[in-house]
Amino acid sequence: MKEGAESAHPFANPGRTKLALTSFGVRLAHPLRTPSRWISMANAVETVIDLRLPSGHWCTVPVGMPFCAQSPIALRIDEEDACGELVWGEARLPVRLVPAPRFAARRTRSGARMGSFAALHDRLLVLHPFLGCGFFARERRLACQFCAYDSPLNAAEPPLRPALDLVEALHAALAEREVDTVLLYAGFSPEPDRGLGRLAPIVALLRRHLG
Repeated sequence: MKEGAESAHPFANPGRTKLALTSFGVRLAHPLRTPSRWISMANAVETVIDLRLPSGHWCTVPVGMPFCAQSPIALRIDEEDACGELVWGEARLPVRLVPAPRFAARRTRSGARMGSFAALHDRLLVLHPFLGCGFFARERRLACQFCAYDSPLNAAEPPLRPALDLVEALHAALAEREVDTVLLYAGFSPEPDRGLGRLAPIVALLRRHLG
């Protein structure tokens, strides 16, 4: 690396590193022996791997996607020690691997696959409380082209998912690892409060189960 360029390199600080990783994804330096242990589905189409940076920050990184083959960042993995190394040109950065959550493949008592509405990234649990997103009821050109909602409903105000499904997913995630943040991803709502009023009972319910 040229003198003076070190501070500008994406590995220079955690913010730059996370931006580069989420933008480019990573290429695996070699096939994994147990890919299901590390790689999970972030939504209906994207495969990701969770990494912990030397700073302690975690990052969910695209991997195995077509665009990742062109990534300037390679990931070398030691599966036995759950560690790895990011390689970009001459730059190197050690990382720790976070095992992929297992609960996503489970189903709730209503039959819903937990991974279709819940995602666990390190200690962050993301829940989709609505059965769709209001954008799908608008003109197609206005819908988010990157969205991968499972079976979106074309309703301006999609119904809430059964509360018990959310509670079951929460407990399944907590049984697997510590969760310090729960994010309710509500999508789009035409209501003035963007659907927050409808979420109030869900927030209260989840808080009771979080203790």
